[in-house]
Amino acid sequence: MSTAVGAQAAAPTELEPVAVPGVGTEVWLFDERAAYDFTKREPTIAPRYLVYPDKAVDAAGAAEVIDELGLAPHLTEYATRAWVINPTNGVSYDAEADLESYFSLLSELPRQATWQHTNMKVIGIGEGATFVNNVISQNSWSVAGIFTYGGAMSSTVTPHAPIPAYIHGNAAAAERYVSANQAAPVSTQDGVTVYENPDDPLVRVVASPDDGQSLAEAFSAAWDHLLSHNYRIYLDANNPGRVDPFVTREGFTLFSYRLDDLGVRQTPVTDSLGSSGEYMWQEYIPDSAAEAPAGTLPLIVLLHGTTDMPQHIAERGGWIEQVAEVGAIMVSAENQGTRFGFRDFDADSTERLVEHLAAKYPQIDTGRVYAFGFSLGASQAQSWPPAKRDLFAAVAGLGAPFGGGDAQIAQAAAIAAPKHEVPFYMLQGVNDTIGQVPVSANPRSVYTAVRAYGALNGVDVPQAPDLSINPFYGIALDDQRWDEIGAKDAHVGTLSNDRGVVIKLAAVDDLAHVNYPLSAPDIWDFFDDYRRDTATGELLFVPSFDRVRWHYDRAVRAGLLTGDRATEIQEAIDRAERFIDGPRHSAGLVQLRNAARAADRAGADALADALTELRRSLA
Repeated sequence: MSTAVGAQAAAPTELEPVAVPGVGTEVWLFDERAAYDFTKREPTIAPRYLVYPDKAVDAAGAAEVIDELGLAPHLTEYATRAWVINPTNGVSYDAEADLESYFSLLSELPRQATWQHTNMKVIGIGEGATFVNNVISQNSWSVAGIFTYGGAMSSTVTPHAPIPAYIHGNAAAAERYVSANQAAPVSTQDGVTVYENPDDPLVRVVASPDDGQSLAEAFSAAWDHLLSHNYRIYLDANNPGRVDPFVTREGFTLFSYRLDDLGVRQTPVTDSLGSSGEYMWQEYIPDSAAEAPAGTLPLIVLLHGTTDMPQHIAERGGWIEQVAEVGAIMVSAENQGTRFGFRDFDADSTERLVEHLAAKYPQIDTGRVYAFGFSLGASQAQSWPPAKRDLFAAVAGLGAPFGGGDAQIAQAAAIAAPKHEVPFYMLQGVNDTIGQVPVSANPRSVYTAVRAYGALNGVDVPQAPDLSINPFYGIALDDQRWDEIGAKDAHVGTLSNDRGVVIKLAAVDDLAHVNYPLSAPDIWDFFDDYRRDTATGELLFVPSFDRVRWHYDRAVRAGLLTGDRATEIQEAIDRAERFIDGPRHSAGLVQLRNAARAADRAGADALADALTELRRSLA
């Protein structure tokens, strides 16, 4: 199947049928991927189209279908492809034979770009719409949206759900999609009714009457109302064998494709940053940033993986959704710039980038600059802070392919300074084919990065890992346990110095070497615990009940708190947390004050300070 589909010339007279082995039909390919440049969206989740026409067509007929849909400029705008698919028998669609053709296409075509992300849309026209409604709708688990124009639908068919669908001119078919998606009406305008699942607005059905709209007008409306709203990510069995997710029935989750709906503006930028040659990055600015006071918004710096685009980690890593929720400013750097001739970012140029952005957006709090990378970007994110110790308030990486080696350990040890820690969060997929967990004593193992951050942060990390203590990272972690990160189980734990948690390690079960968008909220929660004093470079721990409890547990282990006094303080902390967000807010502050005084009398100075800091922040 690897050579089944090839790019064809755009001119209709030069098109040739694309033979798909085992299908026995003609597939006409319109390919505008050459129109891609760095100003466009992430290419691997660009919308792609399987088009089932009303009847079998030759090359000129396929071009006419594309023209009638108004698809040609759309394909160029998104630098993407469309396949016009004839019936297998060359005459009319057959449920069994053309379903086999559909599976073969799903298995081959999308995977040419990516195997775990898909923005495949299926279009049916006339008899092609009938086939889509009756057959594809029941096998649509990896399809990001359906658009049918005319046609019919059997009353015995139940569409596979969830499947976003725009149904033009067939009210009965629309009702069956609405029922399958458990959707409810949310709006009606000019006869067009929008239905959404109450638990997931992306599970949408749009019913449009047959009111004389042309095919191009109907497709434009379908794009605006539905097809532009989402794509899918395969989140289930991400394993090294790369089972074919396109012909499995579970695992594809809908994600938003519309940045405007999230209130985030994407802007590609090029600049020399004061040096020869140009750098490129993508800026993601939430609408809320315009009204934010100076020095109040965090900045997140993203670093992508080998051969990826900057948009990849932002759009496929869950970070745009995270930025929209927390109101942070985000920049995704082209840190492997050879694709378009830009310069590669390193530690020095990243520092200049942060300075440039802080001047451009005064809303940025330079004490809250965080870095996250995937794959190559994860290795960069973990290697740059020792060279720029006080630039980032915290760093994290997913799927780093190697550690920093003895040189990084020595560099970290040489610059380690009290109160200048760099909090570090490493995530690795248990099924990652790069094989970084379990760790080893090899100098390229990510275990050397853990050792380097141990040296940098004043945490004792053994020279060699012991997998009998921890089966993934080979080091005993605080609160070592199985937990959940997004929808996946993860083996997690932390390491602390005498001031608090400074390292977190996670091994995510059932995760291969792929961006995992549901990890972004967990990583952000880690980042949000830290600030940096911009005048002194000192790391500041954000006051929180979790931090108070960390100091409480430490005081108990040290024997400073025992018996009734330990119980008294614990109960005061619990009451304060219950009261603080409600009408008894003042009573919660009193509980924190009383707990701080009791801790002070017991000689638990660090706990007393943490309680006092929390009380002041909440007051």
